[in-house]
Amino acid sequence: MVDLKDLRTDPAKYSKGAANKNVKVDIDAILDLDRRQRESQQAFEVLKAEQNVASQAIGKLKDPAEKKAAAAKVGELKGRVQAAEEAAKQLTGELGGLLLHVPQPADDDVPVGRDASENVVAKHWGDKRQFDFKPKSHIELAEKLGIVNFAAGVRQAGSRSYMLVGALAELHQAILRYAVETMTRVNGFTQVSVPVLVR
Repeated sequence: MVDLKDLRTDPAKYSKGAANKNVKVDIDAILDLDRRQRESQQAFEVLKAEQNVASQAIGKLKDPAEKKAAAAKVGELKGRVQAAEEAAKQLTGELGGLLLHVPQPADDDVPVGRDASENVVAKHWGDKRQFDFKPKSHIELAEKLGIVNFAAGVRQAGSRSYMLVGALAELHQAILRYAVETMTRVNGFTQVSVPVLVR
């Protein structure tokens, strides 16, 4: 997902980047939704703070009639707070969905082409191996070996997602373990396991 703060600062960069990658996105609509989401979130926070102040004030009141009126006000605020929170959550979800469609802009030195067929090879290394048969792609090989499940990944997480299975999942874990060991043993980092729930 793109950096939303950077998108706000330089929307033209993202419009141009999307156009260069032949991706249709409405950056202005995304920025408008972002503005409405921030306003909605701010409105929720203001109402929540007002509710907290009103709730705390009830305990200090002595007169039963005043307490009843204050409790009624808190009840009315509670409904407004819930509505504001739901509105903010809905806009946050919509914004997140739109941002997933905004591609990262390419570096300025990347040539622009109509599609992948116009990609430019920067350099070759070694001799290209010649086969006496048609080589399979990594996707075909992975599916044949049963070490990846594209359909399940797409069902769970959406387009271009996949699940690593069996030996490939083990290899993935081994690479992660190697990276951690390199950071700790070679580079002197210390691992920390933090609480899942935070304030």
